[in-house]
Amino acid sequence: MKLAALTSSRLNPSFDQNDRNPATARRGLTLVECMVSLSILAFMLLSLLQVLIHSRRTTEESIAQASTLTAIEGYMEQMKSMDYDDLPTSEATNPSSDPEVPTLLDQTTSDTIYLSWGSPPATLPDTGSSPTGAVDNVRLLDINNTPATEADDLKINIWTWVSDLTGTATDVESCKAITLIYTWEFTDGARTRIHRNIVRSMRSVVPTF
Repeated sequence: MKLAALTSSRLNPSFDQNDRNPATARRGLTLVECMVSLSILAFMLLSLLQVLIHSRRTTEESIAQASTLTAIEGYMEQMKSMDYDDLPTSEATNPSSDPEVPTLLDQTTSDTIYLSWGSPPATLPDTGSSPTGAVDNVRLLDINNTPATEADDLKINIWTWVSDLTGTATDVESCKAITLIYTWEFTDGARTRIHRNIVRSMRSVVPTF
């Protein structure tokens, strides 16, 4: 039998003496190899998680920006389409009561905008500052569909000026300039970003759209 086994090993080069040991044939990963593999997997999962978080925050900020712009355009279109005489103008000095623009939230709900006084700024003010005469109109939009939680609502601050351009100095008759400056905030984790923009339009006796 020994001679037969020896002859078989010589005739078959692929024959390995270790094949006789089942424990050696079933050798698995060492502890170090397992730890290295798990570390690589954890690093890949962490990178993927960071990408998903960044993508979600970017999407949420885009939704907030679009919601803010929709609200501002809604106020602007209402002021441009109302009767010319129903659109009040800003006072030159600080009035005892701010002029009211009868804007609506929907077909039946009043959502009055109070006018700022003086002249609107020629350029967009820096965030954190407010021009003289600015009257703050605060609006909260429930973009997260959580009516019971006001803390996560989108907050918009709106300053509105309506200036009468009629006069010989401007060579304009029956025309009003509308200026809206709006500010909104977006919280990205522990960081809050403040955005501000300005929208201008004209309103003549003939409605402009």
